[in-house]
Amino acid sequence: MNKRRNWIPTAWTLCLIIVSLQPLRPVVTRNGSLAHLLLHVLVFGVTAFFLLMRSPHPALLGIILGTFWLAIGIELAQHLMYKHPFEWL
Repeated sequence: MNKRRNWIPTAWTLCLIIVSLQPLRPVVTRNGSLAHLLLHVLVFGVTAFFLLMRSPHPALLGIILGTFWLAIGIELAQHLMYKHPFEWL
């Protein structure tokens, strides 16, 4: 990846965390809806893709696990902060 664009994965991930943890919940993100599931797949898939493109020697398993743990961390933080049910149980 071009060094000038190396900030994009970091900015994307930071925005993902900030937007995910803000208290306002758009209707499309209601738990259990198909749109909610597709949004998860899209957002975390893009995150994994950006991290994969950033890595000079792609460690696929590490990137997949890192993205998975990021998703778990965000979901757990939402559960603890806003008392939403933990979605993945």
